Amino acid sequence: MKHIFIGGTSFTGSTLIGMILGAIPGVANVGESNWLVPRLGEADASPKLWRGYESMEHCRLCGSACEVWTKEFRMDLQRNPVDWFERLAARLGTNVLVSSEKETPLVNALDPQKRYAALILFREPGQFWSSIRKRPWRQDTIQQATRRWTAAYSEFLEDTYRPEGGKIFMNVDAFQTQPAHRLRVLLELLGIEADVESVLRYWESQQHYVGGNFNVYRELENRGAASLALRPPEALSLAAKEHDFIQNHEAAEIYQRLLNQTPGLSEPVAAAPI
Repeated sequence: MKHIFIGGTSFTGSTLIGMILGAIPGVANVGESNWLVPRLGEADASPKLWRGYESMEHCRLCGSACEVWTKEFRMDLQRNPVDWFERLAARLGTNVLVSSEKETPLVNALDPQKRYAALILFREPGQFWSSIRKRPWRQDTIQQATRRWTAAYSEFLEDTYRPEGGKIFMNVDAFQTQPAHRLRVLLELLGIEADVESVLRYWESQQHYVGGNFNVYRELENRGAASLALRPPEALSLAAKEHDFIQNHEAAEIYQRLLNQTPGLSEPVAAAPI
């Protein structure tokens, strides 16, 4: 079984990229699998943990009535989380599983041996802050958000972080601008064959995944599939103080390192071969 873990930070495209990969025949996207249980890493399946089951995270396709992620299966995962991803793959009937827990502590708690390939998504730190700022429920300051972004990618870049299947770094801002070209490069690196144009109509596929960015689902439900077609990111608009803060922060240096990690995928659009 091949497991592709999507890493990154919030609002960096993990829901989108997971859905795109999950649209490939023979590949299944589980989403943020940590949401399948109420307490990750605890072998406790007592009934009290499952009170309010209806209000928990459920399959985005089926809801709480999903016949794949049943309550019984999820309780068994809580009780015995060994071989977590192998069991999810078997449940979905796939040999290639995509998950998007995003954070290394989460995925490594579920697979301490790191038997996965890491697809690490990143955006320019100013774009990341712009996405945070648009969410009124987020209370992050620019200092907090930039510090969190820097810590996450510093860890991904560490030589000591060595998943068995290697690391691929992908610039999501550039992917949105050149989706077909960048997807071809990504699939070649992953060793997956697929019709790129069909895969980019990812909204036509039915996927049993959990968690993710609610805005993606709302777009699909309220405005239809056309609203999910890939398009370049919006032009960045930051106040001078915000721009100066990010440019003078360690994040700017980390971002430059990220741009040089995976030829054909991590560079900005202007530097990428067509």
